Amino acid sequence: MADLIFESPEARVRAYISDLHLQWLAARDYMGSGPFDYDPVAFRKWNEACKVIHQRHFTPDAPKDEFGFGYSWSQPAHHSEQESITNVRTETDFAVIETENAEHYPAFYEYELKHVGNDWRITKVSPFYAPEGERLFSDSVKNQVLAMVKPDAPLPDLPPGISPNCGRLFEDNRMIRVMGLETPLKVAPAGLLHLVSGIIGVCDLGRDNDDFLPLSRSVAPGDYPVELAIAHGYGAAARVVFQPDREVATWAPAPTVNGGSHHTQIAYMNLAFVDAGAMMSLEKREKERLFNLSYLEPIRQNITETHRSMHLRSTPPENPDAICVNVGDTSGESPCYWGLAADGSIVSLVADFQFIAEHQHETIQVPWSSGQLNMPIDHPVLTQWNVMIFLGGDIKGTGFHVIGANFDSARLLDPSGNVIANSEEGPKVDTHLGSVHLINEVLTDVKNATLEITISTGYRN
Repeated sequence: MADLIFESPEARVRAYISDLHLQWLAARDYMGSGPFDYDPVAFRKWNEACKVIHQRHFTPDAPKDEFGFGYSWSQPAHHSEQESITNVRTETDFAVIETENAEHYPAFYEYELKHVGNDWRITKVSPFYAPEGERLFSDSVKNQVLAMVKPDAPLPDLPPGISPNCGRLFEDNRMIRVMGLETPLKVAPAGLLHLVSGIIGVCDLGRDNDDFLPLSRSVAPGDYPVELAIAHGYGAAARVVFQPDREVATWAPAPTVNGGSHHTQIAYMNLAFVDAGAMMSLEKREKERLFNLSYLEPIRQNITETHRSMHLRSTPPENPDAICVNVGDTSGESPCYWGLAADGSIVSLVADFQFIAEHQHETIQVPWSSGQLNMPIDHPVLTQWNVMIFLGGDIKGTGFHVIGANFDSARLLDPSGNVIANSEEGPKVDTHLGSVHLINEVLTDVKNATLEITISTGYRN
C-alpha cells in the first residue's frame, strides 16, 4: 500500500505518533515485560518495524528518532492519546511542531519537517526535558550567586595524599602508559575562551545544571587560551591559561562558591569551561539545544573531535564563551586546581579528568576475628583515612559494611594466604552511609581468615 500524503505538518506528526504507538502496543506481545535489549530476536523484530515507520514518515536522510524507536520500552516515548501538539511554527517549506507528553520523561518533543512536493516529511525529532521559556536560574538567584565570587577568595589547602603536579599533564610528547599501552601525551590548542564576566564555571553540560555554581575566584574579563592534554584521542586534562609567561609555583584546589567542592561531576562524557554569567542566563531548553547541536550531533555523525566551541551568550565574531571537551568514557569526578605564581596571582586553571593519574594505595591485613559486633575494625590506617569497616556474618554468608570514600577494595584470605573472596567480584549493596559487601558462601573457618584491605590514599601526576 502506498504511503499517505499529508498536506499539513500537524497531520504528519499525528500520523507518526499514532503509527509508532500502535507498533509499540503490538510489540508488547512478543517483547515481554522486561527490557527488550535482553532478547535479540525480539529486538530485531522491533527494529525492522521501526525501519518501516521511519521510511513512511521521515525524509531519507533524517536521523533516527532515538527516544521513540529505541530508548523506551516500559512506556512508549510517543503516545497517540497523551502526546498533544502545543505549538506550530510554519514557513513555506519548513515547519517546527512542539508536543508535550506529561506521562513521559522527557516530556517535550520538537519535530522539524520539510515540505517535499505536496507532502510534509519529518527531518528530525528532538527530545527536551524542560518546557520552552523556563529559566535555568532567576535573575535574583543568578545575581546573588555571582556576587559571591571574589578575585581574592580564600583557597583551601590540598587534601592529604594529593600531588596534582598539573604541569606534567601538559608536557607535550611525554610517553605515558594508559590501559597497559604506551602512548605519547599530546598538547593541542582548543581556542580562546571569552570571559565577559571574568567568572568561570566548570561543568558537565549534559547534566541538568540547575545546581550549577561558579568557581569562588574571578579573573579579569578577557579572552584566554584553552589547551588540551590528549591521550588515545580523548581529553586527559584541560586548562585555561591566564598568564602564559609566568611559572606555576603552587597548586591549590579551585572550589565553587560558598565553600563548595573543587570536584566537578562528569556523567555525560564531557566537561566544559564556561563564562558563568552567560551560563546562568540561559533558559533550560536553550542549554539543552546548544548541547545537542554542538556536542551530541557531531558524535551521532561520527565526527571525532576533542572539543566543541559554543556561544552561550557571545555571538560571532566574538570568541566562544564555552569550550566543551570530549573526555571519552570517563565518568565520576574531575578535580580542578588553580595554578598560582609565587606572588599568588592566578596563572592557570586545570581540570584533571583523572585519565592518566597515578592513584596511590596502602594495603593492610587484619584478622577477621578483630571485628566485633557493632564495632569497627581498630587500625591506625583506617582511622587516618576516615574509613570504618564493620565485619559480620550469618547463615547466608559472610560480609562487611564499609563507610568512607577512601575504601578501595578488600580480599578475604584463608590461613594459607589463598584468596577466598574479592570485594570487586562479589555482590555489593550501596547504602546511604556506604556499601555492604557480601560473600556468597558460608565459611567454615572464618574466624581464622584474614581481611586484606586496600585504602585509596590519593594520587599524583
